[in-house]
Amino acid sequence: MRKTLISLLVFFSLSASAQEVLTLEACKQIALTNNRILRIDSSNLQSAKYSSKSAFANYFPDISFSGIFLRLNKQFQMFKNDLLLPVIPYQAIDAANMQVSMANLNNPQIAPLTFALDPATGMPLIDANGNPVFKNYAWLPANQSKLGEKDNFLFNLSLTQPIFVGGKIYYANKMAQNAVEIARYKTEIDRQSLLYEVEDLYYNVWIIDKKYKLALKHLDLLKEIEKDVENYLKEGLITSNQLLMIRSKINQAQVDIFKAKNGLSVQKQLLNQKIGRDIQQDFTVEDSLKADFEVIQNILNTQLSIDSRPEVKLLEQKVLLNKNLMKVTQADMMPQLGLT
Repeated sequence: MRKTLISLLVFFSLSASAQEVLTLEACKQIALTNNRILRIDSSNLQSAKYSSKSAFANYFPDISFSGIFLRLNKQFQMFKNDLLLPVIPYQAIDAANMQVSMANLNNPQIAPLTFALDPATGMPLIDANGNPVFKNYAWLPANQSKLGEKDNFLFNLSLTQPIFVGGKIYYANKMAQNAVEIARYKTEIDRQSLLYEVEDLYYNVWIIDKKYKLALKHLDLLKEIEKDVENYLKEGLITSNQLLMIRSKINQAQVDIFKAKNGLSVQKQLLNQKIGRDIQQDFTVEDSLKADFEVIQNILNTQLSIDSRPEVKLLEQKVLLNKNLMKVTQADMMPQLGLT
């Protein structure tokens, strides 16, 4: 009993899905919801809007704040003992490699500035280790090499306000607005293209479905004629050749039905793929189609249709974008004034 009930439920569910009727508007709505290109366009449009807001923020001061906190267990001491470092005048340093030049140290004019000289001989004094004694030493006391406390803080606050940048901020905002419009028209172009393709596929399904039904009726008519011809043949009114001709037409009609059925299945799969559904999901279309008088009116009004095309609007925005880009480039050549 349970198996029978499950089988009946599966049968009715399959029958219900097979009897699904899709209207043209339903296909359009499903396609607009599932299309990935439109999702990407929506993300690009949202990104362009945020970029426009970011460009507008350049009118306001740029405020930055940073802070550093360093906690030490004890103070850091660079060296333990006092240091005496010899002081070498800058004349003794080679500017090419920024190192001490021995030739400069031996120069009679530089040597008195570097070494302590013996008044009797005029030669540099030598210590117990045989090293020359310098004239000046830098004393680095060890108790002064301690850095930091236990808690160390460092804060930095900066404010920058552009006053005159040659119109760069203004035209950069214009470019950001152009980018928003370009993204919006690109979305509209993809939307219209998707709807056109959905309509084309839907009409193809509708036409092939009508041809398939017409082929079935044609086959039924031929079978009825076949019965009549068989009766005529029994009465001797016609020859067997005429019966063979009817049966040949029946075979051809069956081939046509097979082709129409396969073509209808392929067109349904293409439509399912376009609107983002499972390609094996079966459905039927409306028996009759309604004329869209608004579309017909737009076609008749050619000038209005051309001027309002998103492709034209998109090209206009790209032209404005390049003009504003040229203004931004010119602004880089002008003096800039800011307050910091």
